[in-house]
Amino acid sequence: MRSATALYVRTFCFLSMVSVSAFAAETELDETFAPGSERAWTREAGSSPAALAFHGAGAPIGLAFDPALGYGSIWRRVDLGSGGCEVSCEIELARGNAEPWRWPGMVVALCSAEPAAMKDDDWALALSLHKQGLRVTAVRKGVFQPQQKTGKHWQFNEQEIPKRYQVSMGGAGGHHFSLQWPGKNLASQRVKLWAARTTDGHLHFAASHIYGPGATWWEADCALPTELASKPLRVLAVRTVREVGAPVPWTEPLDPTKPPGVSMPSGVLRRVSVRALKEGETPKPPVFEEDDLPKEWSLKPAEGEIHPSLYGDAKELAKVRERLKDPRWQAWRQMLIKQDKIDGKLFDPNRIGVQLSSCVWAWTLTGETSAREHALALIDRVTTATDDLPKCEHNWPGRVRQTIDLDEFACHAIEGLATAYDLLHREMGESRRRAVLRVLHRGLDYYRDRMRANDWWYANNPSNTIGVAAGCHGIGALALRTQRPKDVEEVLDRAAKAIQERYIGIADDGGCLEGTLYWQYGGMYPVVFGLALERALGDSRGLLDLPRFKHAGAYARTILGGDGEMTCFNDTQPWLSGLLPMALCGGRHKDPLSLWLVDRMAALAAADSKMPLAGDQRNAGPALLLRGGAFPKNGHLL
Repeated sequence: MRSATALYVRTFCFLSMVSVSAFAAETELDETFAPGSERAWTREAGSSPAALAFHGAGAPIGLAFDPALGYGSIWRRVDLGSGGCEVSCEIELARGNAEPWRWPGMVVALCSAEPAAMKDDDWALALSLHKQGLRVTAVRKGVFQPQQKTGKHWQFNEQEIPKRYQVSMGGAGGHHFSLQWPGKNLASQRVKLWAARTTDGHLHFAASHIYGPGATWWEADCALPTELASKPLRVLAVRTVREVGAPVPWTEPLDPTKPPGVSMPSGVLRRVSVRALKEGETPKPPVFEEDDLPKEWSLKPAEGEIHPSLYGDAKELAKVRERLKDPRWQAWRQMLIKQDKIDGKLFDPNRIGVQLSSCVWAWTLTGETSAREHALALIDRVTTATDDLPKCEHNWPGRVRQTIDLDEFACHAIEGLATAYDLLHREMGESRRRAVLRVLHRGLDYYRDRMRANDWWYANNPSNTIGVAAGCHGIGALALRTQRPKDVEEVLDRAAKAIQERYIGIADDGGCLEGTLYWQYGGMYPVVFGLALERALGDSRGLLDLPRFKHAGAYARTILGGDGEMTCFNDTQPWLSGLLPMALCGGRHKDPLSLWLVDRMAALAAADSKMPLAGDQRNAGPALLLRGGAFPKNGHLL
């Protein structure tokens, strides 16, 4: 096995002797790595053919890359001069896990010199993906060029041109990404990366993701330093990247089926394109289209779909809406209406999804038109591109244009969109329905993947996360029950069993080990999921009759203080909490105190009381459905 030092010396000497490719330089190239195309490329001396592998005749097009198999590096001449030009690539991943800070991945670069021969006055446009995310930027000196400093210490010899946060994190907190991955499992993710140099001395960057078709996912700009303006870009290079400072030498092949190799991103570079821009041309970054989505993701309502049906039919919901006109129900009506709002600083799927479902329920049960309009705006915020997100700041380098993350707490977006798809089906129109279905399909597949992987957050954490994930994704699956019945049944079964068997944050006696705030938060989504199961399919699969929810009143009696607030225990606050568990306990299981307490919370919320304070009022709509129409009197229900 060659040492890393020997590889670098052999590579540099080889490039010093071979200054031009055996093939004539091109000013425009659209490379799909078809069989026979390898002859146009120069492979760095000593680099691994397995790490960057051309396919043979009869195989799919594309260049297979796998940094676990060693160090791969190829290049070819594509002289574009010092004028306007652009470079783009399309990548499909087959393996890998997202992980902060880690470098393993692959880079496509348009350079002023062969990568291993770049000097201080050389530069490149670099399109790269790594475990830590995507990095689309411009660099000086080298492109992930390993350099030995002292002894066994190696580093990348490169310097990023844009200022910190202009295009990437630039090393802040040890991070270098332009974008983080929208999920833990990188398999099947597809991206298009793009960079352009325009004649006005500016550099432009963009990334598009298959999960956000029709628009870019991210964009950025920076100025090209004047001392580099006359430096022509003349070499197209592809390289794999590893941690050069890791205990395992960065050139040594690893087993791609075992750690750490199995977690390194690998896949296929499907296309690389470069071309010179025409005089006065404004370049446009490539994006994915709906036709690129998985074929099983139908974006049309399935035959036989009925809406509303997830929480009851139109007649049932109309009765509840009519009930809220009665003076006795005005507190509940006001609690619902107070949820009709949009936080203007919304930018993550978690908070968007929470406010979306609140606005949908406010519209459905009160008829407030502002709630409908707010809901439609929130749907757009979480399904389409926008220029209203944070930009050029910590954790938000460049300009993110789409919020496509669905991992962990971002599952709130799935619950919100599923609720909107059912209750706001007609009002949202065809284009929004297509966008919503796209996200719901992805959510269905993502939960299946996480549960199959036995992900700790989804399947093993005994606290609230199991209940939240199972409830939100279970509701999302129900919205697709006529479209993908087999896949939906898998999710419904996994979600219901996860709540029953693995979510132990709320004990069978009703007590919550995490305190009253997580009693509401962790119990809310399993309860709403159970309600949707019962209303849509006729069976809650036992969720609404679990002892932990039947005994919610017992926990309330234990935790309620003499001042009308709740005793602080563990992660909690003194305000009244537990709207959903108590609505279920009071309505379905006939507990008078629970019924009185949810009405008390509605009255406090309607009055804007600060002490006592009504806690989390999310999903007040499902709470009202669970509560039923009875009123407590002298300890009995009427």
